Amino acid sequence: MWDPWPDVGVHLEWGERGAGEAADRGDDLVVVDAFSFSTTVTMAVDRGARVFAVGRNDTVPPDTYEVPKARYDDSARMTLAPQSTAHLVPGERVALWSANGAAVVAAGRHAPRITLGCFRNRTAVAAALRRDRRTTVVACAERWSSIGAGHGVRPSLEDWLGAGAVIAATSGLTLSPEAQAAAATFTAAGAQLETWLRECVTGRELVAKQWTADLDYLVALDASTVVPTLAEDGFFEAS
Repeated sequence: MWDPWPDVGVHLEWGERGAGEAADRGDDLVVVDAFSFSTTVTMAVDRGARVFAVGRNDTVPPDTYEVPKARYDDSARMTLAPQSTAHLVPGERVALWSANGAAVVAAGRHAPRITLGCFRNRTAVAAALRRDRRTTVVACAERWSSIGAGHGVRPSLEDWLGAGAVIAATSGLTLSPEAQAAAATFTAAGAQLETWLRECVTGRELVAKQWTADLDYLVALDASTVVPTLAEDGFFEAS
């Protein structure tokens, strides 16, 4: 049977199905949910926390703080909002739900290695790619339901650009046409990158819901050298 996965160093796919198919083939995964699972986990791990990605059928491990699904909750130690990671302390264990990023991680959990990429850590993630196996970068996409337009997922510019940001920072690796296209889009954005991110559908949604403060953290290019990597116990930690 014909296999759509190309014989290259880095490929790009979308969503849960893409993550699962890539993991079935033995690929390493880089999961990009730029707005905001990947960014929030990167910032949490940067502060020394360990983060469990809660998929639909997952049970939260014991002695782990379960983050509420509400993006803002004054009673919570942490939420999905990147700025909330300021409350974390080194060694803290948290369980973070996300309809996109955590779901994609769950779908590809059998991959040899899973790391999280975003604009903040894109160069560090690219440098950490293993050259002895193919990496599939998975752009998570967004839920239509978050903007009241029914169910299902839509391709999202922020995840396409986030994936491209990671891929553009690689060197010496062969790229599939999909990976080349994402990297070229990121490069073409140039000085317009932040404007594109703030004015894309998801960026405008954040503004409309008065979550504008998140955007400063989400669009900060190369602000971190941390590479959140999935450990054997199911928690993301710094590598």
